[in-house]
Amino acid sequence: MEREDFARGFLARLDLAIKQSGKSRRQVSIEAKGPDKPRAVSNMFSQQTLPGAAFLSALCVVLDVSPSYLLGLDGTTTVRSLDDGNVLKEASTLLNRAVEIAEFRLMGRDTPPTIDALISWWRKNDKRLTNIGDIGRHLDIYRPPGATETSVFPLQLGTDSLAARTLRSKETPVLSEFLWRLPQDVLDRVTESHVKAADTGNFQLTTEDLHAPLPTGTIIQMQYDRLILPFEGEDGRKLTLCYARLFGPPQEVT
Repeated sequence: MEREDFARGFLARLDLAIKQSGKSRRQVSIEAKGPDKPRAVSNMFSQQTLPGAAFLSALCVVLDVSPSYLLGLDGTTTVRSLDDGNVLKEASTLLNRAVEIAEFRLMGRDTPPTIDALISWWRKNDKRLTNIGDIGRHLDIYRPPGATETSVFPLQLGTDSLAARTLRSKETPVLSEFLWRLPQDVLDRVTESHVKAADTGNFQLTTEDLHAPLPTGTIIQMQYDRLILPFEGEDGRKLTLCYARLFGPPQEVT
């Protein structure tokens, strides 16, 4: 979701709330901002902008809708159970949260995300695979091995992940074969990182220096940071996200 789309969604919900209140934009502006700001609401629509937290909370009180409803975060539409101070607090928190969601959804569109940005996104989403947006192009999804298994299992490759670019394929069987061809000590380290992340619930960040055979028969040499993020799948399974960021261009040796 681009910021413009987010603003349009907010203004559409605000427009509906104003119409349902039976008030004009001018009347809502005066009640929310004061008699010297009769065009405050109309200006938002003409400029396609979001209000600040204080103005948002005032709009919610005037229109009897919740900040989360106007921001599109849930369907709750009443604030009558909240006093003005709580409405302002909720509006401020949710406005920041909604803007963060919009920004995170844009992350990774033009350039690969940073390690710190990904960790922040993961934490803010409570370690769940939500609001992924364009970040998903750079991430691979794995299932850690079970008690009797010895290797991680790739479930999905990001279209622009390091694995997909290196293998020139988005097919998980190609990645699986590549993993099985790794030297045993390298595969053990990869698997251990995924298992540790899933078992502890903490991210694993390592620097890797890889020399491994490709399906083409050449040897790939590259150095990169590898970030593994644990999360819970919709069915309750423990899964992991893998993100790799190169230090420099990889080398292929015949």
